[in-house]
Amino acid sequence: MLYQRSELRDAVLHELGVVDAQGAPSAEDAKLANDRCQQQLEYLYDAGLIPFDLDGAIPARFFIPLTSIIAYRVSGPYGIKDAQLGANAASGMRDLHRLNQKRYLGAPQQAVYF
Repeated sequence: MLYQRSELRDAVLHELGVVDAQGAPSAEDAKLANDRCQQQLEYLYDAGLIPFDLDGAIPARFFIPLTSIIAYRVSGPYGIKDAQLGANAASGMRDLHRLNQKRYLGAPQQAVYF
């Protein structure tokens, strides 16, 4: 499944409690969250933690880690000081590192007989 940038923005605002599950963000909240999403995505892309095109859709396995990381970055302007957001962001960074590790497939070993 793939997600759009607007879905990421809304998930970040829901994570912060700025917008309820049924509501739509205000224009100011949407702009702030969009800007922070772009900034953080560019940072993570440059760090080699995002292997997909920033202008395209977001793969599902990256959605929750990105939501946690960006929510922590957006919490400052809203004056939200929550230790759980920091813990979630740290967990999200670990998840991104894990998602970008090369898969171990193993190499066949040649037996040596004496």
